[in-house]
Amino acid sequence: MTPTPKEKVAIQPDVATPEPAQLKNPISLEPDKRKIKKNQDTRLEEEKVKEREQEQRKQEERELQKKIEERKQEAERKETQRREEERQKALVKARLEQIKAENEARAAAAEARELAAQANAAATAAAAVRADANRRAQAMQSAVSGGGSSGRQQAQSIVEQTYWGAVAQRVKSFWVLPEMRKWDTNLLALVVITINKNGEVTRIQFDQSSNDPLFDQLVEKTIRSAAPMPRFPALMQQETTVVGFKFRPGELGNM
Repeated sequence: MTPTPKEKVAIQPDVATPEPAQLKNPISLEPDKRKIKKNQDTRLEEEKVKEREQEQRKQEERELQKKIEERKQEAERKETQRREEERQKALVKARLEQIKAENEARAAAAEARELAAQANAAATAAAAVRADANRRAQAMQSAVSGGGSSGRQQAQSIVEQTYWGAVAQRVKSFWVLPEMRKWDTNLLALVVITINKNGEVTRIQFDQSSNDPLFDQLVEKTIRSAAPMPRFPALMQQETTVVGFKFRPGELGNM
């Protein structure tokens, strides 16, 4: 077998490996690293700020809640104090009303006793007046039946004395001294009043002053309050009559 002649292999010339092209402005990775680190530091700082802000808000909320609780407790304390003060006031008011009611009851009982005593005294005085009037009427009847001018004069005198007694009873019913002070029991005023036939008091004369201006004023006020007096009875023919009184504290008598 005839050998095949070897094919000639073309030999490529050695080509030099090109060197990397040199960049005119080479880029460094260091700035990017710094930026990344700065961003990380910024985020960390922001997170810390946020955490501090959150903690501050929580602290403010806790303080606010504490203040709310304190105000609530203070309001409850004041409300409790107010209720206690109202309760004490109500107790004091109730006690004062009780004392007032007791005083009024005692005063009413005392007034009732005084009125009863006055009623008994008035009844006794009225009985005495009626008895005296009966005696005077009998005496007058005897005087009239005796005849003559002396009998008529005696009858007229009895009628006049009876009239004076009626006037005295009327004045006495008005003679009450106010309890503004303790009156001297030795006070005495002698007063003479003139009365016309219609019962009008035409004159008030002090024969003796009590030397106490207020006492004398009350004496005169009593007489004016009692006026007019009873009209003259038919047997009293004169135009006027004169009646004298002795005024003492709590007492009235004829002169």
